[in-house]
Amino acid sequence: MNFSIDESIRTLKAEILAQDWRLPPRRIEPLEASFACLKQRFNTRKHTLAILGMAEAVIQYLKKRETVPDPLFIDFLKEAMAHVVNIYEEGKFDPEREAILCNRIYGRFNILKEKIKAEKGGSGASAPAEVSATVKKEVLPEETSSAPPAAAPPENPLPEPVREPAPEPSSEPPPEASPPPPPLEAPPKAAIKTGSTLVREYNPKPGTLFQPFSLSGMPMAVAVEHIALLEKVKPARRRSYIKNNLVPLKDFTSFWGRLAGRFQGALKEMGSVRLRKMSLPLMVPHGVGLPLGPEEGADHLLVITAGNWHGTIICSVSEPANLMLSRFQVGRNGDIAGLGIMDDDSSVPLLNPGTLLEREGFLALR
Repeated sequence: MNFSIDESIRTLKAEILAQDWRLPPRRIEPLEASFACLKQRFNTRKHTLAILGMAEAVIQYLKKRETVPDPLFIDFLKEAMAHVVNIYEEGKFDPEREAILCNRIYGRFNILKEKIKAEKGGSGASAPAEVSATVKKEVLPEETSSAPPAAAPPENPLPEPVREPAPEPSSEPPPEASPPPPPLEAPPKAAIKTGSTLVREYNPKPGTLFQPFSLSGMPMAVAVEHIALLEKVKPARRRSYIKNNLVPLKDFTSFWGRLAGRFQGALKEMGSVRLRKMSLPLMVPHGVGLPLGPEEGADHLLVITAGNWHGTIICSVSEPANLMLSRFQVGRNGDIAGLGIMDDDSSVPLLNPGTLLEREGFLALR
């Protein structure tokens, strides 16, 4: 089965949006053909190639299981494919962004491996293929080596992603590479699309409620409709989140209450059982003047969501009261969409959840 680039992207999009959590052979075969085509397309871009390799390794693992796949594996697969589709449709070579995505995907790949390792008496999975000692270096280059160390014990049934050696990417796209074709469908111009694809345009309407917060003393605000949870976080947990770059949602459960009841929007609809298994990435908004990393002394965790995309921010909250938008002035600065003039005549930079979640968030379809 040989696919063109367009057919491969369509196959990945269809699988990302599929609501059937099973993965029978009739759906695995087109994915394998699509990955083979895309690996040729990105054979000089090691980070994107590594993401494809990890997704392919998960598919090979799922092929050997006879039961319905664990949602964690399907979430990982859908997220990895969504990143590849976004990279392709953007049509530009951004090695720094691809390295960040590779780093995050690699960390979650290791989480899946640890989960398999921890399962006792599991069946339906065979021993992994042989893996060379250089796999970690190939999958996770030096500049992204802050991810959790790879664990590949012989009993782990999830194979490492192995690829053929490829030339190092340069700062410029290879001269022989022709620009990719335009997206199959023009992106919608709405503020944020509810689904697996986010858009960069952001134009909040007057009357929208915003929650103010700050990053290292810089004031910002995010629309209340995109807040799934705003929680005060203890210093020990904050340090753990920053160290691991992940926030386990099970930390927010209580003895008596259901975990889903703590959240708003799409996360609430997923149910407590699934939420306890999920970990969301710790995100850092980009922009001139914004801090380069999470604030060590911040005391709140902000969980934001847009459609099927979710992520967290460590921040400070000094004004719990919501502000109502009176007027919006476009002024793009990284993940800052512009300046919001509020009904009390104050002004505050407004966060665009779409650009931030598209770059650093986690895709989890309901």
